[in-house]
Amino acid sequence: MSETESDREGELPHPREASALFGHEEAERALMQAYAQGRVPPAFLIGGPRGIGKATLAYRFARVLLSGTPAADKTVARLVSAQAHPDLLVLRRPYDEKTKKLKSQIPVEEVRKIHSLFGLRASGAGYRVCIVDTADDLNAAAANALLKTLEEPPPRSVFLVLAHAPARLLPTIRSRCRRLTLKPLDEPAMNRVLDEALPALGAGERQALAALAGGRPGRALMLAEAGGLALYKELTGLLESLPKGDPARLHQFAERLSRPAEEQSYRTAMELLLGFIARMIEGAAGLAKTPDHALAQRLASRASLEGWAELWEKVGGLVARADALSLDRRQVVLTSLEGVQRLAAGAPHGLA
Repeated sequence: MSETESDREGELPHPREASALFGHEEAERALMQAYAQGRVPPAFLIGGPRGIGKATLAYRFARVLLSGTPAADKTVARLVSAQAHPDLLVLRRPYDEKTKKLKSQIPVEEVRKIHSLFGLRASGAGYRVCIVDTADDLNAAAANALLKTLEEPPPRSVFLVLAHAPARLLPTIRSRCRRLTLKPLDEPAMNRVLDEALPALGAGERQALAALAGGRPGRALMLAEAGGLALYKELTGLLESLPKGDPARLHQFAERLSRPAEEQSYRTAMELLLGFIARMIEGAAGLAKTPDHALAQRLASRASLEGWAELWEKVGGLVARADALSLDRRQVVLTSLEGVQRLAAGAPHGLA
């Protein structure tokens, strides 16, 4: 991830630079229909899991709104790509010059920038647009400040509010937005995406990426860039040794991921672990057959679904706290995998 952009994944093109949207034709038709009928609501809430295409869709629609025409203007597209369009504001986690890190939340000071944007007339023929990427990152004061603006939106303004988990937002924010939920792409659509985007990969590797990404094209591309397949092979190798485990390999894995240069690998590995636990729970509950079915089935049988669900929630919370408090990443990896080992060994709880 870029040091200064919370909404960029590694070295992949930023969504504001993307020309193609993979899937989600129905959602884009709904946006364009509202525009064509002159019935664009003041706010859209675009929901869906990370990497599914929310930001790409939002920027595509923003270019239309800013152009004042269904065929987005090339000049507008260049200005948006350069983060230089005067009628577009993007709210996201800012970079802290003091700590040299991205802040863990969007503070209220960022949301107050809305007044500067909407205090002026639009510079062109289109709307003024605010993209919130993502509303999940708003702290309490920032969420309330956004709500106040949504309650009395300025004329010719559109808010495109993105959320990984819309249900966790303030109900009052949700009620003031038109909802659009992006669904995971099906297997044929994911195959088309990866065939086009990663033609050099073998068919088996593309199939594995599609399975790990869970129908999220952006996630699949990020995994490919971050060496996700190799990391997943290493991770499942550790899980295969459970419940006995291999302490030496586990400590080597955690030590490597704790190095400053391995931050992206650390984040990818923790997301892969959380994804594995989630798929294991779904598979055991009969909701889905996981791509790593034999391993997942074996581990799932060694503890209750409630125990695995609790572990998934605790590991996710541990990762979030580690980011917010700059905790030791080595300990995060060790604690998480030791939690899996405890459940696999029959302990009533994973993380203490």
